[in-house]
Amino acid sequence: GGTGKTPVTEKVSNILSKNNISHAILSRGYKSENKNEINIVSDKTGILLKPPYAGDEALMLAKKLKGVPIITGKNRYLTGKFAIENYGVKALILDDGYQHIALERDLNILLIDSSKDFEKEKLTPRGTLREPFKSLERADLILLTKTNHNSKNFKKLCSFIKYYNSTASIEKSLHTPEEIIEFKSGRAFSLSSFKDKKVLAFSAIGDPASFHLSLKEIELNISGFIEFDDHHYYSPEEVNEICRKAEALKAEAIITTEKDIMRNPEIFSFAENLYFLKISISLDEDCIEKTILKHFKSL
Repeated sequence: GGTGKTPVTEKVSNILSKNNISHAILSRGYKSENKNEINIVSDKTGILLKPPYAGDEALMLAKKLKGVPIITGKNRYLTGKFAIENYGVKALILDDGYQHIALERDLNILLIDSSKDFEKEKLTPRGTLREPFKSLERADLILLTKTNHNSKNFKKLCSFIKYYNSTASIEKSLHTPEEIIEFKSGRAFSLSSFKDKKVLAFSAIGDPASFHLSLKEIELNISGFIEFDDHHYYSPEEVNEICRKAEALKAEAIITTEKDIMRNPEIFSFAENLYFLKISISLDEDCIEKTILKHFKSL
């Protein structure tokens, strides 16, 4: 979790749309309360499911990718078949699908968080790896994310990857703070306008350390940082407690991630001075587009 899979899925979708390739996105819908085999989060008519039934990542994509069918369900074969039969799509994007080897695919994109010592990682439960390093050989394109958080590690990591896969293209991406958005008004503020401002931060994401680092990069005065489990749905009591803590700390603002806000925006309706940090992911889209189109045209 926290490598940047969902924003990269968004970029791949935009590349396909730019090239007039009709497609759907298949997501597992992790932590969704909807247990149906096939759940249509959105289609050309708009968003059809609300939290917590959509799944936070699927809902975030639905809000940003207008008109793209987004379907959740554990069985990607069933959801993919449904998308082809009902929407006539030519391509399917599996969000978090590298491990779903039961379904044959034409292009494997692997994301690796370069801010961590990937070479030293262990398999779960001792570490965060879902598969052994040998599984690197399945990748056609490897994206090293958050390279700006550990630029010294880039060459070493590339050499390690090439030991297991000498043919895949290796690209890097940057996670960069872009602006700060006020939740209630939607007004955007420059990062510099929040410099040295006393804030209370909270998040429920896969990599809270990365969020914490981003806040430090823009020189916020972090008076407190509250972490919840990844994909956590906040209760009114928890939001009240966050607001009370901010008041006790005399924080000028409460700040969280865009993903946390989008998961269930209604729950934050009564929170004052609430903001979220908008992060942009920069990568070589031309190179990725060429790789995608090369595989697509070979079919």
